[in-house]
Amino acid sequence: MSQILVNGISQGALYALLALSFWVIFAVTRTFHLAHIAVLNVAAYVLYWVFVDLDTNIWLAIVAALGAAVALGVLIESVIYEPIRRHGGDQLLLFLAASALLTISQAVLALLFQEDARGLETTVPEPLYRAAEFTVTRYDGLIVAFAVGFGLLVWLIMSRSRWGRSMRAVQGNPELAGYFGIPVARVYRIAFALGSALLVPAVVVMALRTGVNPDLGFTPVLIAIIAVIAGGTERQSGAMLAAFALGLLENVVLLWISAQWQTIVTFAVLALMLVARPSGLRAAVQTRTG
Repeated sequence: MSQILVNGISQGALYALLALSFWVIFAVTRTFHLAHIAVLNVAAYVLYWVFVDLDTNIWLAIVAALGAAVALGVLIESVIYEPIRRHGGDQLLLFLAASALLTISQAVLALLFQEDARGLETTVPEPLYRAAEFTVTRYDGLIVAFAVGFGLLVWLIMSRSRWGRSMRAVQGNPELAGYFGIPVARVYRIAFALGSALLVPAVVVMALRTGVNPDLGFTPVLIAIIAVIAGGTERQSGAMLAAFALGLLENVVLLWISAQWQTIVTFAVLALMLVARPSGLRAAVQTRTG
């Protein structure tokens, strides 16, 4: 039981961090950025390439992954999403564009690096804490620290900084924010840059723990995305708590079912939440006016 709780807290923290990264983008721009998964996968492979293939230190690899994630996120917004919005494209068209980008990126990564998982570490690091009934790995400690630390950082940015206040204004009403002189297009790009950068801490833990593959981010990011919608797109805390609860639940259910049903139970709970709150889903994806 103790080990299941430790694993649940770790998984919940991972989902919460991924939900935070998506929330920053979705709350401000209302773009269902499914290509967020592609940004995570590309950042993971850049981390692997710089750290393993180029044989450099992990810190340089993290900086490279951070640069790749931010650049790709901003590029997608500037080259794909912004022109679609400018020409009157709706949310469905943005979603289809994001889906196409995700499919293309997975195919390209599979061609370049093959589909087999590639590990970053050759030895298993010593645990952070070991007791008779449970073990806390360094990865568990890192992901919890990242979720708490970056959650607080985003809260500070959104509530205290000039660009954070601009993002909140655009989140409330982009048309009115633009009328008062806030550069909405630039705010959108800042949101994509920040949201993409927040993927990197999760990428580091996921890649070090399990290695990289073209589907690395698909399931966890998809769960985090739906958790954002189910938990509420207006509040950072709601999105992160819903994602954390799902990660915890995903492991607690192992007390009663086998591991092969773990992800299915999570998606079943998400489906029930969305059925129970269909108005919340519609409100989340509708285009804001007035």
